[in-house]
Amino acid sequence: MQVQNIADAAVAEHGRIDVWVNNVGVGAIGFFWNIPIEDHARLVDVNLKGLIYGAHTALSQFRGQGYGTLVNVGSIDSEVPIALQNTYAATKAAVLSLSRSLNEELRLAGEDDIRVGTIMPWAVDTPWWSHAANYPGHEPRMAMMDDPQIVVDAIIKACLDPKEEQPVGVKAKSSKIFPII
Repeated sequence: MQVQNIADAAVAEHGRIDVWVNNVGVGAIGFFWNIPIEDHARLVDVNLKGLIYGAHTALSQFRGQGYGTLVNVGSIDSEVPIALQNTYAATKAAVLSLSRSLNEELRLAGEDDIRVGTIMPWAVDTPWWSHAANYPGHEPRMAMMDDPQIVVDAIIKACLDPKEEQPVGVKAKSSKIFPII
């Protein structure tokens, strides 16, 4: 498996892996019923299964060495789904749920030196928006996108002090209080 090859190369070069960041995400924008099933399946394959492969590889390494930090990048869609981002939101909700489950399993296994955090940014000003499949046929408009640097800073912070849920930016933090309708 390609992910295991990456881990093996890192261990061969550095002797260990201290931090593993899972940052995967593709999208399809549109009404659920207008998006072809093949596109829904691709979102699940990349956003969830891809992250699972990375998490499994990282946790196997961490358990063998006795420590490590796994940082999963979700989205504010993990808890506050936005219309027209249906399957994307579902996969990001699964990312948060998986992180929560992994933390609980690590606790039950007595693995106190292995931690899992989930980064949950608001819409970020990246090429994701122009690369996502677009079924309404007009340019996606997400108001007030965040600068990618705040997400980079949050990931770096999570490498040192991971939180099970870490909303990134003012909009992400406030959207948990005032859900988007």
